Amino acid sequence: MTPASKKTKPRGLPEKIERRVNGMFGENTSVVVSLSEFAEAFNCAQSRVEPAIRRRFTPERGFIVERAGGGEGNIRVVSVATSHPDAAAAVGESVTEDEAREHLSVLSGRGLINERERLIIEVALRHSDDVSRSEFDLSPYRRGVMRAELLRRMLRALMPGGLGKISKNDWD
Repeated sequence: MTPASKKTKPRGLPEKIERRVNGMFGENTSVVVSLSEFAEAFNCAQSRVEPAIRRRFTPERGFIVERAGGGEGNIRVVSVATSHPDAAAAVGESVTEDEAREHLSVLSGRGLINERERLIIEVALRHSDDVSRSEFDLSPYRRGVMRAELLRRMLRALMPGGLGKISKNDWD
């Protein structure tokens, strides 16, 4: 068994629910979850299922959770970041170190970047933070803006033909 294929056992109900929902996606970009079926499968109250899904499937992780309609207790989980362009566009104007790491972790988990790419980006972001903190004494907000711009540019560069889309002026 390779390290990438090792699966850790889910510790709590939210993790179990997350794994089940992730397993439903396959090639689809959205899935409909029956709250009553999940509650029965996990032997818990239906009122515990939806909050667990909403906490695990957030816009920051590339998902939208919405009512599926019909009043049958179903919710739809939609995957919105399915490619590198979406991944770069999903980075806000300013991001914290933790938000950048979470974004990269999600992209890596979804197979949009590999572990090596994730680590290279994290090292570049960390170096940028160290320099902007020690050499330039920038405010946390300005560091966040610089971090977001660097993250967007690196993600764009990873896209097929990505370096061709970055103009020479971007590096001046």
